[in-house]
Amino acid sequence: VFMTNGGGGRTEKQYAEVMNEKLSQFDSERRGTREYVKECQMILSYTPFQTHLSHLKDEPVLIVGCPRAIYAARKYGFTRAMALSEYARRHPTMNPFKKGGCEKDGKVITTGTKERWNENFRAVLVFTDPQDFFEALQIITDVLLSSRPGEREFEPSHRIPIVFSNP
Repeated sequence: VFMTNGGGGRTEKQYAEVMNEKLSQFDSERRGTREYVKECQMILSYTPFQTHLSHLKDEPVLIVGCPRAIYAARKYGFTRAMALSEYARRHPTMNPFKKGGCEKDGKVITTGTKERWNENFRAVLVFTDPQDFFEALQIITDVLLSSRPGEREFEPSHRIPIVFSNP
C-alpha cells in the first residue's frame, strides 16, 4: 500500500501510473512496462471521499482544488459536482478583485446578464489546495453562509458541511 497526504487531483489509477514510471527508473532489468504499484494499492488524501461521502454522490457539491480535481470527483461518482473555477466563471461578481469581477480600477463591471443562483450545493469538498486561495476562501465562505450568495448574504437555516481531504 502506498499512502500520500496529497494526490494532486489525480485518481488512484493515475497516481499509480506516475509511481510506476518513477520506480521503473530504478529497475536495473528494465523489461518493458512493469506494474510495481496497482491502483488498488494507492490511498490518496481524498480516497475516503469515495465511500464515506457516498450519500452526496447524486447531490450538487462544490469541488475545491487544482483544475484536475473535478475529474477525480467525477470518477468517484459525484455526478453533480461543480469545480470552484466553473462556479467563479458563472458568478464573476463573487470575486471583485479578479479580472472581470464587479469592481476593477474604480469602474463597476456588470456581467450583462442576470446571474442565476440555482446551484444549491449540499456540501463543499476540498480535494487539494485551490489555485487562488483568496478567491476560494471568498466563494467557500459565501456558499457556506447562503444557498444564493449573490441574492442573500446570510441564511440562518442554511447549513452545509465542508469536508477537507488534507487540512
